[in-house]
Amino acid sequence: DKLLIVSGAEREKLLHDAIDTLFNVYDAVNADGVRAELDRKGILYTLPSNYVEERFREFYDALIKTNLGALPKNIIKTIKDAQTHVIANLQSGDKIVPWDYSPRNIIVETGIIIPIDHEDYKQASPIVPVMALLQNPENRITTEAREVFVAHAVDGFEERGIVITEKAADAARILYDVRRARTLANSILGGNSGVGKTIEWYINDIKEAMR
Repeated sequence: DKLLIVSGAEREKLLHDAIDTLFNVYDAVNADGVRAELDRKGILYTLPSNYVEERFREFYDALIKTNLGALPKNIIKTIKDAQTHVIANLQSGDKIVPWDYSPRNIIVETGIIIPIDHEDYKQASPIVPVMALLQNPENRITTEAREVFVAHAVDGFEERGIVITEKAADAARILYDVRRARTLANSILGGNSGVGKTIEWYINDIKEAMR
């Protein structure tokens, strides 16, 4: 939450610390017995393709509304290709990640990290919560800084024996672009003309991530 009121170097330091904390959270949610407890309670943690498809469908519908009609064929193809890319590359092994990685879902007590909100775990690449932090428009970090943070996260997970492919990182980036762009489109529909990024910016960012 403090990220919203700081800027520059201090914000980047907080993001760096948040990623370092994520390593410990990741270890905690994949500790012995956690998966068995989730199974016992009937909490689903797989990442079905229809979850991704629903996010893209919301995104597509929002674009049509803001465009006031049919989208150009090249944009439709970009969206379909992006959806296929995300579904193919976001699922990863048998590890689970905290999908909604935020301060309200973590308790730190005497140096022990206790994740909560177990209903929002997903079996996916651990780069997903990292990208959730970095793609948040409120954090206002540069593309160059984002790449540094991603590299730091990749190195940290590799030390834990988890290899994050470039395609997985791109897929996570696209998914969060889609989620943010949907929110932006709905904001425009609500009459908010002061939004910082345009729909075109997100489309271009998605194209770049698939190169």
